[in-house]
Amino acid sequence: MSVTFIEGKAGSGKTAYCLDKIQENINNGVKSVLIVPEQISLSFEKIAVKKFGFLGNLVDVLSFNRLFYSLSKASDMEERSYVSKVGKTILMNRAVSKASSKLVVYKTSAKSPDFSGQMLKTVTELKRHGVTPESLLKASENISEANVKSKIEDICRIYEIYNKLVFERGADSDESLSMLSILIKNSSLVKETEFFIDCFSSFTGEELAVIKTLTENAKKVYITLKMGKGYIFESVERTKEKISDFAKTETVLLKENKKHTGVSGLRNGYAPYRTILPDEHGHWWSGHLPGKGQRI
Repeated sequence: MSVTFIEGKAGSGKTAYCLDKIQENINNGVKSVLIVPEQISLSFEKIAVKKFGFLGNLVDVLSFNRLFYSLSKASDMEERSYVSKVGKTILMNRAVSKASSKLVVYKTSAKSPDFSGQMLKTVTELKRHGVTPESLLKASENISEANVKSKIEDICRIYEIYNKLVFERGADSDESLSMLSILIKNSSLVKETEFFIDCFSSFTGEELAVIKTLTENAKKVYITLKMGKGYIFESVERTKEKISDFAKTETVLLKENKKHTGVSGLRNGYAPYRTILPDEHGHWWSGHLPGKGQRI
């Protein structure tokens, strides 16, 4: 399967392009899923309902995590109970305690009451980027500096014990994206669905793995990219290169300051997410701050 990049500067109509494509799919009876960052998914649900009049069988707005929960409900996956934040803290304390006798660099630091909290943050970040204890340990083989290598080995010891403790008690919500890739491969619904991934400035390693799986299984994948000049857009170029490494790609380039056909300013109720914010009265404004700009 291929990926279509929708490229353009801010305000060029990338989101509008996706919404128009989704409307075409609705007219043709093709299922569409718009994937956006978690923190703006509710706002985009409102935009989609205003645009299409409904959410349901033919169109849905989800984040990557919500896509996992949606597909898990539709599958035969056994329902799993997730370890709470407090539970994770307790389990990390136990993992550090169990590993303490084998630690080298962190042997003394492990006695600090703050160490477990810092280690939990480290492990959470590693999971979000798809780094396992095994892959981390393998990467350390190429490090010549003994102290740095020992630090990584200490982290791997704690990480591995922590994973075992979590597995014994349920599941870690930080691993939902890893399981999402498995669900995508086994879903017949995905094969008949077109996915539109919008409003991301970059992707974690796990998110890229999900995108790769989507390109291999979905009917079609579209990804918007905000392009521009300068170092702040270098990460966008790197993201494009990473995706191009595992998928055949094509590009739709939207011209600067030219809204896609079908968009009359902001009166249709949709625009790049950063410009859509409600004030304290529930009114929606097209500006960086509620009450500043044009009311929709």
